[in-house]
Amino acid sequence: MLNPYEDGITHINIYSRSKTDLGRFLTNFAYCPIETEDGRFNSIEGYWGYLGINENIPQRERLRDLYGYNAKKFKEDLYKLDNSGRFDERFEEKITKAVLAKLSSPKGQKILEENRDLLNLPLEHYYCFFSKKDNTKYNLIDVKHKYEFFVNAIKTGIDNFLEKDKTIDLE
Repeated sequence: MLNPYEDGITHINIYSRSKTDLGRFLTNFAYCPIETEDGRFNSIEGYWGYLGINENIPQRERLRDLYGYNAKKFKEDLYKLDNSGRFDERFEEKITKAVLAKLSSPKGQKILEENRDLLNLPLEHYYCFFSKKDNTKYNLIDVKHKYEFFVNAIKTGIDNFLEKDKTIDLE
């Protein structure tokens, strides 16, 4: 059973409200400029939205600059303009490459290095909403399996980071 009070102790939650810097950085929301085959984006969330918006909607270009909740909100607003969607047929592949680019970027490498002691903890991906009246009560929504390809991309990026260290140590 997932326990949000153990985030950073028994697991890392990939969530914008994670208790750890690492968990917050691993989310789509985190600001981290990346180069993709579709150009530069300031977040995975912006790229995710860009890939899901019909190219006939010119406002989707703004997603390149957005991150955090602003990227999510703008993406949702664009979906309302044209909900026909257009998820790129290579969506998962492109997002996976973007996640790997993020984690191998100087900022990504710095965050991984600073949180090295947490990298062997299992990754989880859940949203947690605490009661405003009683912070011991919460509603937890596990989305790890819904976004399994995304979590696997993060695991691969962390494994690549740890493997690179082994290679350096052997030389």
